[in-house]
Amino acid sequence: MVMMPLIPLEGATTPPPLSRLWSDAHTVLQGIVDTLSLVKQTDLYTVYDVEIVVAEYLQDPVDGFNIIVRYSDNSSSETKDNFSFEKGERVILFLNSSNPDYYTLVSPQGKFTFGGK
Repeated sequence: MVMMPLIPLEGATTPPPLSRLWSDAHTVLQGIVDTLSLVKQTDLYTVYDVEIVVAEYLQDPVDGFNIIVRYSDNSSSETKDNFSFEKGERVILFLNSSNPDYYTLVSPQGKFTFGGK
């Protein structure tokens, strides 16, 4: 069998290595998406708050078992699928603390899903 190299899609960016996501993150956690709330909507983007029920902190635990992650769903973004969240989805998140009320993803590649709903 001949192995062909992977060629990125035009305009796609190479995801950072896992070690970089880990070192850039304020906290890393495993949890389940509980609720999604609309914060703001325009013609270009929509901002959501997502409540995550934390199952386990993998790096630098913070107070509480529920945290809020804020994200923007840019309708023209090539990475739109990375930013979508669904209720009941099991996730591992690499997060920054940019505001005392919520967290943000370290990068578009800072969200991983696993194990189904």
